[in-house]
Amino acid sequence: MTNFRPNEDGTDFYHSSYVALLDKDQLIRGFYNVLISEEVERLKMDIKTLLK
Repeated sequence: MTNFRPNEDGTDFYHSSYVALLDKDQLIRGFYNVLISEEVERLKMDIKTLLK
């Protein structure tokens, strides 16, 4: 789900329910939809893995 609309000052606003997890080398390790509880749990597990 995304939202795109111009602000009153003419700038744009973009919002997404997805987040990306990057490792210490700034490589993308995954994309997660934070509106889905299973994906939030997977994100938590992947964060723990990266912190090891």
